[in-house]
Amino acid sequence: MGVGVGGGGGGGGGGGGMWWEGALGAELAAAMTEGREAAMAAFRAGVGAGAPGRSGGGFAEFREHAEGFVRAVDWREPWLLGLLAVHCALFMAVVRLRRSAGAQIGIFLGAGALIYGAEALNDLLAGCWEAFATQNYFDRAGLFTSVVLSGPLLVCCLLTQVNLLAIVSRDLVRLKRMELRHRAREVEERAGAGERASTATQKKKKKA
Repeated sequence: MGVGVGGGGGGGGGGGGMWWEGALGAELAAAMTEGREAAMAAFRAGVGAGAPGRSGGGFAEFREHAEGFVRAVDWREPWLLGLLAVHCALFMAVVRLRRSAGAQIGIFLGAGALIYGAEALNDLLAGCWEAFATQNYFDRAGLFTSVVLSGPLLVCCLLTQVNLLAIVSRDLVRLKRMELRHRAREVEERAGAGERASTATQKKKKKA
């Protein structure tokens, strides 16, 4: 898909634009650029947080640019609303089926497969975005796909792991209780057998 680049962007580094500015909408591309710069500033501020005069302003700047990125995306587009609805349904399934190990494993494998194929999916959607979106969200770095697809799926995978650990813990507790009950029953049976043997011995002595 050929993408036209403005005359100002062809002049070496004079335009100062990133490579995605020709493929994405101007507002979204600017938000991505500012977000990356704010992330680096926040990282530098975090590294030097112990220095005098550093009060976490880098993170405030990052939040400001992240909010700008959110505003640059048209969240009312039907395909985005559908994707958000799928994420909500998936999280509800993880919670409702939290006691089913099979369901948790199935959700984990499905989400993992989607995360694994996110890069290929991003490349595929970058070539046909006009069919369903108002602007090209799918840059070659996959930032947008990582935020709206892989990020929620990673959280979902984390929740399934927590649920599986809870299931395993409950099963271990149940097995331990069954083992203790079995041991207690064996002790009672041995004690009863000992009492019966003692009674029989006493009866024999009396008869003798």
